[in-house]
Amino acid sequence: MQKRLDNIPPKRYEVDPGYALWVRALLESGDQKDIADRLGLQYVYVKQVLGGNRNKPIRSTNAIRIIEEAENLILQRLDLILKEKREIIERILTRRSLQLSYAMNGAAKHPKTAEEKLDNIYTLLRAINHDMKSPLNSFAAFIQLVEHLDEIKALVPPSMLHEMQHNIQYLVELWNALNDWLTKMVKEESIESVFSLHEAITHSIQLLSAMAEHKNIQIEYRASPEDIELRSDIHITKFVIRNLLHNAIKFTPEGGKVYVQSGLAAPGKAAVSVKDEGGGISEEVLPTLFDLSIKKSTYGTKNEKGTGIGLALCKKMLNEIGGDIELVESSPKGSVFTAFFPLNHG
Repeated sequence: MQKRLDNIPPKRYEVDPGYALWVRALLESGDQKDIADRLGLQYVYVKQVLGGNRNKPIRSTNAIRIIEEAENLILQRLDLILKEKREIIERILTRRSLQLSYAMNGAAKHPKTAEEKLDNIYTLLRAINHDMKSPLNSFAAFIQLVEHLDEIKALVPPSMLHEMQHNIQYLVELWNALNDWLTKMVKEESIESVFSLHEAITHSIQLLSAMAEHKNIQIEYRASPEDIELRSDIHITKFVIRNLLHNAIKFTPEGGKVYVQSGLAAPGKAAVSVKDEGGGISEEVLPTLFDLSIKKSTYGTKNEKGTGIGLALCKKMLNEIGGDIELVESSPKGSVFTAFFPLNHG
């Protein structure tokens, strides 16, 4: 039997019969028989409770147990749907990221065929767009359905809905950043604007707050005393900050802390440092940490999985706009990464 989900609504003392009928409509064939077997009740009685053919509220303890068991089955299926969509997106990202890295490395190593390689990369980019749109749109539509149907919203724990909303927003913004950067690279277009570094950091922290809350991790942000403005590519800036934050949360154990600090660095540069409380980076990974051609995906403290090329992509993106990224410290007590952004790219 599947494990019950946490955060099920508190105990009720009565249920409207119309609601019981609506719950039955969400069940699948054979569910009512399974509920009867699990609770040790007669199948006929379960059908009667979920039939909604009563004129007064349902108050019987066993009847409410039946409704709550049905709700739990529905929640489990919602959870499975979310996991399925997330796994589809992760598989697409992993497969396409590897294809893209091979294509880009091929263009760099064989300049005579660079134009042909770039055409192939752009074709691949459009294929990725096609692959990503379907699961992302499906994910977004599902969340909108939950938000607009009060009956379903009543069944979904607020923490789960909050996490779903942040996940889809994070995925959409992540993909938009990648798409814009790759288009700029292939078409040699410039995407620049003037923006606040502080706002870029706080926005990234908000996007990943659900992930941190899920692991009971606190994010401590020490902002620069200066009001730092960048004239650069905002998508690359946010992508790098999100990636560093995501990794820090991923490798920090439950109940730990992630530290973020911003400030001015070398002349013409701003810096953002992110420190985690993980176990450090293994020595065998260090030499190829920023190598885009080598996939080195590792699991987080709650088995979170990534594409394995995030840091390498960050370095490549930053180098394109005159920035850089460094591993400042790695020890059994945690790691510190610092990203350097040009104050005025152009």
